[in-house]
Amino acid sequence: MSSKRQAADKPDPTIGKDGKSYPLTQKQEAFCRAVIELGDQSAAYRHAYDAENMSDEAIWVEASRIADKPKVALRLSELQEQAAAKHGVTVEGLVEKLESALRLAERTESPAAAVSAVMGQAKLLGLIVDKQESKTEISDLRKDKPAVAQGIADVAAQFGGKADDAGGSKH
Repeated sequence: MSSKRQAADKPDPTIGKDGKSYPLTQKQEAFCRAVIELGDQSAAYRHAYDAENMSDEAIWVEASRIADKPKVALRLSELQEQAAAKHGVTVEGLVEKLESALRLAERTESPAAAVSAVMGQAKLLGLIVDKQESKTEISDLRKDKPAVAQGIADVAAQFGGKADDAGGSKH
């Protein structure tokens, strides 16, 4: 879908309800450009913002939060389209290259390369989406053991089980 078509379908996030223009801040624009250049939102955040005293997790969270803002997401999309057009990159062209890589992998009997080419095609076409991992430290759960036990009991009750069936305790 062309960006002109998208613009007609969706309101411009840089225009407020009051009709005034709200362009990106200098830091947001620097973040967007760094995402395109570096290919990594966390690295882009470090480039555009003061992140010296921040943990890696905090940087990841803030970078994701900024990238999810509608006007920033729109700008990232515009810059990605510009970069693709500048280099003549199209989905069809990438699929063709991956298909050639798959044929070569099959001829050279290289299963790992064949799997990689197939997975690349699937991701490119949106058939496979990488999932984000979420970690919870056991120590975090121990701090709030009664609430965790109650949560387990609540979930077990919803499915017709008992709290002790889910590893919780009876009250």
